[in-house]
Amino acid sequence: MNLTLMMSGKPIKFGKPFISGRIYREFLALKERGVDFNSPTPDELDEVVQMICESYSNQFTIDDFYNGLAIDIDSEDNFFIKIAEFIMLAQGLRPVNPYEKDDQSESGETEPPTPSDAVQES
Repeated sequence: MNLTLMMSGKPIKFGKPFISGRIYREFLALKERGVDFNSPTPDELDEVVQMICESYSNQFTIDDFYNGLAIDIDSEDNFFIKIAEFIMLAQGLRPVNPYEKDDQSESGETEPPTPSDAVQES
């Protein structure tokens, strides 16, 4: 989950977050409380965004996150997509952002052959 926030009128890029065991634990506590991540309350959303800030070593604030992302369905840095990506990462899942390019397709690498493609020895 790469992240670009508009800060002071300029796009600031942040690499991938570090999801620590502490963040995972905080995420589990939210799930245990019954938070509906598809429709969180404002306070619950604040808690998720705070976890995002922590996963980026507090290089930006909650306000920076809220103010730095657009609600634009055509943007790779869409507010809702970045929240969803983080929730997937916090669960130990690989997020899929339809706007991010696949690293392998850019480099021209191909998938390794499957066992059915392998030559069997006699």
